[in-house]
Amino acid sequence: MRGVRGFGDPHPVTLTSGQSVFHQPNGDGEVLPFHPDISNLGLAFLQDLDHGWDNGHRVLNGGLCDRWVPNKTAPTMAYLTRQDIRSTTRWPTRSPCATPTIAR
Repeated sequence: MRGVRGFGDPHPVTLTSGQSVFHQPNGDGEVLPFHPDISNLGLAFLQDLDHGWDNGHRVLNGGLCDRWVPNKTAPTMAYLTRQDIRSTTRWPTRSPCATPTIAR
């Protein structure tokens, strides 16, 4: 998708562990980005993450960006594919963010 660097980012933030920001610490382990194993994912209910001010700032940890999982839970590392998004719209498939045409 245009404007989204994601996993293809040539210069992701490096954590103090030396790993990229995609290796989020979780206790003694780490959580890597994952695609949920759910059929019809685009239409599935996924528990929303807490969008609070306090934990939204705690994830940044003073610029270290290494507290996503403890503050937002492991689903913060879940991702959708373009196909997942397309399956939720009735809009043209040329763009998952296309504006629907409104008849006048």
